[in-house]
Amino acid sequence: MSYLVLARKWRPQSFDDIAGQGHISRTLQNAIRTNRIAHAYLFTGVRGVGKTTAARILAKALNCERGPTPEPCNQCSHCEEITNGNSIDVLEIDGASNRGIDEIRQIIENVRYQPAKCRFKIYIIDEVHQVTKDAFNALLKTLEEPPPSVKFILATTEPHRLPETIEGRDLCRLSRDLLEHFRNLLVVRLLESGTKKSEGLASGQLLDLPDQEVEDLRSQAADLSLETLLDYFDFMAAGDEDVARSAHPRFALETVLVRLATLPKTLPVVQLLERLEKLEKKLSGEMRTVAGPIKDTLIQSPRAVASAPSAAVPIASDREKVWQDFVAFVRREKKFLASHLEAGTALELSPRQLRVGIVERHHLNYLQDMENLSALTNLAKQFFAADVTVDITGLAADDAARKNESLGTGAAEQGEGSPMVKEALRIFGGSVKTVRRENG
Repeated sequence: MSYLVLARKWRPQSFDDIAGQGHISRTLQNAIRTNRIAHAYLFTGVRGVGKTTAARILAKALNCERGPTPEPCNQCSHCEEITNGNSIDVLEIDGASNRGIDEIRQIIENVRYQPAKCRFKIYIIDEVHQVTKDAFNALLKTLEEPPPSVKFILATTEPHRLPETIEGRDLCRLSRDLLEHFRNLLVVRLLESGTKKSEGLASGQLLDLPDQEVEDLRSQAADLSLETLLDYFDFMAAGDEDVARSAHPRFALETVLVRLATLPKTLPVVQLLERLEKLEKKLSGEMRTVAGPIKDTLIQSPRAVASAPSAAVPIASDREKVWQDFVAFVRREKKFLASHLEAGTALELSPRQLRVGIVERHHLNYLQDMENLSALTNLAKQFFAADVTVDITGLAADDAARKNESLGTGAAEQGEGSPMVKEALRIFGGSVKTVRRENG
C-alpha cells in the first residue's frame, strides 16, 4: 500500500467526523433530510477549517447509492470513487489555475450533459475568488440556474472578493430588510387588537407575506409591548440612514445591532402613570405631616419678630426646603400653575410675605396675571395658614445665578434625601447624579 500523508489518511469521511463545524454539518444534514437541497453552496473560512472536506462529504451524501442521505455509507462504489478522487461525476477544480474565461466556458459546455454514473454531477471549485471577473460573469447564469442534475460547491478563504450577486455583501440591503422586519412586527402587533375580519383585511393590505411568515411574526411580537417595538423601529430607522451614508457600513450596522440587543425593555406608559399615581398618593400624606411643623416655625407674632428677627426668617437651607414643599403643594392642587412656579426662586419667605423672582418672561407674565396671582395667593394662605402676600418679581439671569449659588448647597443636600426622590429611586432603580435648579 502506497504511503499517505497524515492529512489525507485521517481526513474525515462523514459529517460526524468533522471537528468544530457542528453547525455546518447539522445544517447540511437537515437540508438533505427535508429534501431542500440547494443548487449551489458557498463554503468560506480560513485555511484548514475543512471547506474541501465538507464539500467532498456533501458530494458523497448526495450521490451515495443509499441516498441522498445525511450519512453516506462510504462503502458503495460512488462513495469510494469520491473518496479516492477518481469519480467522473464529481470534479474538483482549482480556481487559481482554472481562472480564465476559456476554462469556465468548458464548464458551461459540460453541464449540459447528464452524469455518467452518479445521481448528480458536482463541481467543487476551490479558491473560487481567484476566478477572473469576466469568467465569473460568464459562469453567473449557469451558477444561478444550473440543470437539475448539476450542483456547484464553491470554497474560498476570501468571500469579499466574490461578486456581490453571490453570501450577502450588500449591507445596505440587509439593513433595509431588518428595518422592514421590525415594521412588520409593529404592524402585526397593532393588528392583534383588531377584530378578525378587519385583521384579515389589514393583513392582506399591509403585509404582503405568506400566512406562515405572518404567524412567525405574530409569535415573535407576542411578548413585546408596542412601545418596545416602536423603539426597535426608531433605532433601526436611524441606523439604516447611518449605514447608507457611512464609508464603513459594516461598522455602522454592527453598532445598531449592539444597541438593539442591549436596549432595555420599555414599560407601557399606562403602567408608569399608575406607578406615579400610587407614589403621589403615598407621599401626599407625608407632605401634610411635614407642612405642620413648617407652619409652626414660620408663623410668629410681630413682637417675636421684633425681638428676634433672625428667628423669623429661616436660614437658606430651611427656606429652600419650605419653598420646595410649597411648590409640591401647589403641584398637587394646580399642576399647570406649579409648572410655571417651578421656574421661580424664593427671594423672600417671611411670615407675611412671599416674594418670588422669575427670569423667564413667559412664566413671569403668566404668574403676574391677576387671576393666576389670586389663585397662587389663596394656595399660599392655605399652605402657611396665614394671611400671606404673594409678590411676583422679574429677575435678571445674573441675579438668579447668585441667588441659586447661595441656596445651592442646601438644595443639593436635601434633593436626594427628600421622601419623593427616595421613593422614585426605589421604584425605578436609579441614582442621583446631581441636583440642579432650572430657571425657565
